[in-house]
Amino acid sequence: MHNGFKIPAAAILAAAAGLTTYSAMAQEAGGITASATTGIGVISDDDGTRARGDLSFSLGSVTRTQGFELGISTGLEYPDADDEFELADPELRFSYRRTGKNAEFEAFASFLRQEIGTLVLDETPDSIELRNDTGYRNDTRLGARLTFGKEAPFGGDFGLGVRRVNYTDLTDDSLNDYVSRDSDLTLRFTVDPRLDLRLTARVEDTESEGTGTDRTTTTFGTGADLRISESLRASLDLNYVEIEESADGGPTSTDSGPTFALAILRDLPNGEARFDLSSILTDDGTRVEVRAGRSHELRLGEFDWSAGLSRGGDGDVDGLLQVGYGRVSRNGSLEAGYQRSVNTSIFGEETLVDQVSVGYSYALSDVTNFQTGLAYRNYDYFTEGSESVRKLELDMSLTRQLTSDIDMVASFSHERSRTGDEDAESENTIYLGVQRALSWRP
Repeated sequence: MHNGFKIPAAAILAAAAGLTTYSAMAQEAGGITASATTGIGVISDDDGTRARGDLSFSLGSVTRTQGFELGISTGLEYPDADDEFELADPELRFSYRRTGKNAEFEAFASFLRQEIGTLVLDETPDSIELRNDTGYRNDTRLGARLTFGKEAPFGGDFGLGVRRVNYTDLTDDSLNDYVSRDSDLTLRFTVDPRLDLRLTARVEDTESEGTGTDRTTTTFGTGADLRISESLRASLDLNYVEIEESADGGPTSTDSGPTFALAILRDLPNGEARFDLSSILTDDGTRVEVRAGRSHELRLGEFDWSAGLSRGGDGDVDGLLQVGYGRVSRNGSLEAGYQRSVNTSIFGEETLVDQVSVGYSYALSDVTNFQTGLAYRNYDYFTEGSESVRKLELDMSLTRQLTSDIDMVASFSHERSRTGDEDAESENTIYLGVQRALSWRP
């Protein structure tokens, strides 16, 4: 089985441009608007050379009281290892929103199929997923949320969600399918224009198949939002958490205790200053984090940073740091950042993550655009027996406009990964093709 190829950056940007176009048009004139990006080309990597097609389609409408969006994207490659057609990273998204004078309802559904070990910036994957380089992860999500009393002294929101993750084409049984269900309720009480009080409740239940872990987390709490002045705000939440966990069909263990979250924000002439102090309950006990940060709106872009400390239940202390810079100019854009954080998975496993990312886009001419991105991530798992994982990803693409709606795209990607002391694995991928973007009103 060959590694699935990520859709070239140019294709993603073209699809995003189509979505932006439809949203703006729909908000201006109402009605339904559709957009599509299609592509066909040749892809070459360590598994050989093959044909590839790409398709992304969106259908949506935005009015004053409601809106919906349907999005579909996938790649199609031929031939695969079995001399057949193969779908690459198929994705389906649907969202619906209806707004009233004092209430709002939202619903969403999504499906995404990716290779195991594929990293995205906002993902917190389990260690075994990163170490396993064969097979696919199918991620299906459904959810809905009702917000009421938006303009009233009493209000709140209620949400329901379900997520199912199942694995296919594995070479062993090291990964287990699971279903996670969650529900939450928040009741808000406006005492005066400067003070809001709230009561919260949340239940998250995760059920694994086979030898996996079953975990139920129940949280009850109270909180307050205080507007101290026009430029100074504070938020405080106090919670009681109970976690019931059973691994591999064994006995159920229970852990419970209080948690808290304090945030203080101050608006400044050119940005915002922030202080955070919080705790969470994990498999290793209570983790406490303290962090201070600042955002700056500069003449040549936006810069933000934060720094702090994280202390685990075992007493070990890790430093936290986040630095980011972004700039948009007439001919291009630049985004760069570094982040060091302690992440907790859905099963309560903790990971120390270091990641550096840089993205750059530049218009070489009126019809030619160059884009590149670089990301390096290091995962150190606190779970006993888990090895660290390091990944380097480099993407470059060149897009040239042939006509008003047809582009030629050439792209190159390099991925290098290493688990523990094992030898590093790397793969290079080259793509050459043409893409067409369209938008219309059905």
